[in-house]
Amino acid sequence: MFTEETVIALIEKGEDAFTQFKVQVDRSDSLAREMVAFANSEGGNIIVGVANDKSIVGVKDIGALNQLISNASSQNCVPPIHTITQNLIINQKLIVIIFVPQGVQKPYHTSKPIEYLIKSGADKRQMSTQELQRMVLQSAGISTEELPIQNTDVEKDLNLPSLYLYFEKEHEESITQFTKNNNIDFVHLVNNLGIADENKLNLNGLLFFGKSPQRYRPLFVVKAVHFPGIDIADTEYISNSDFEGTLDIQFRNTKDFILSNLPRKQNGQSFNSIGVPEISEIAIEEAVINALVHRDYGILSPIRVLIFQNRLEIISPGHLVNHLTVDKIKLGGTNARNPQMLRFASRILPYRGLGSGILRILKAHPKTDFINDREGQQFKVIMWRD
Repeated sequence: MFTEETVIALIEKGEDAFTQFKVQVDRSDSLAREMVAFANSEGGNIIVGVANDKSIVGVKDIGALNQLISNASSQNCVPPIHTITQNLIINQKLIVIIFVPQGVQKPYHTSKPIEYLIKSGADKRQMSTQELQRMVLQSAGISTEELPIQNTDVEKDLNLPSLYLYFEKEHEESITQFTKNNNIDFVHLVNNLGIADENKLNLNGLLFFGKSPQRYRPLFVVKAVHFPGIDIADTEYISNSDFEGTLDIQFRNTKDFILSNLPRKQNGQSFNSIGVPEISEIAIEEAVINALVHRDYGILSPIRVLIFQNRLEIISPGHLVNHLTVDKIKLGGTNARNPQMLRFASRILPYRGLGSGILRILKAHPKTDFINDREGQQFKVIMWRD
């Protein structure tokens, strides 16, 4: 529950993604729109009796307001949203705080008209079809990586030499021997491996063992650009490349691009040494791998690698999952968005899967910032150059 001091501090901060002010509430359908937006996001507080300029005007008819709150949450929100209210007297004026928790039955929508809303900074907006699809899958406990990819074919689209090599390394037995000894066919085997759903590849099958992943997912690539200045709006570039293929190929090519576009320094080594990269190779490896395996594959956008005169930026689609924050990941906190992908990554990529990647980045290159852009639905790693 709030105290007078905490509410005053909250009001002083102004409206944001977690706080909304209302001078008064006259319509339950209007209030329901705010509730739905908070429930579909991370929850928040609607403070009634406070103006946009932060002045406290107070609530005049508490009985009518309580009825509106009840109607809005139970009749105008689908499914109904359980809210908690608190009344406080501040400066001799009554305000009402409506706490809307993050929903556990997402996605929520208003009853009439049907609107799926989400917070966008201090405001709200309609959810895109892509966002709505992702939320439905998440609520059903279905990961994007598990879904079969239409028009793919196990026999046609798998890179069999790559898959056979992986299987033999992991199981110390060839696929031919395994299927014969266990009396199962090839399609059942790849289904059991978790890379296919019946005759269709899923995302892991496509991105780790596919012949041509971008044939079906053309935006699941890395776009890299080296700019001469410090602004992405520059009209000239030093070099640029798009990296396609499976994730191990994207990783190697992206890492090589970054290293080839960064100067090397002697750092006390002998004159004949090749020097060390301006940004630690360990930090670069970790950042690129994290972008590839932790990105949101429900967002049809590429990973971007931008080299500027003063920094390296690696931008991956999707903000940190659930309640993870930058502060938490700096302490080793983790919450996997793509758990099955991590299983393959730990065997195919130089990925440990212990939640220590961010810690290694900071140890290898302390001048690194992390930006969790929830509104822009992206996560940005910024490594500052010397």
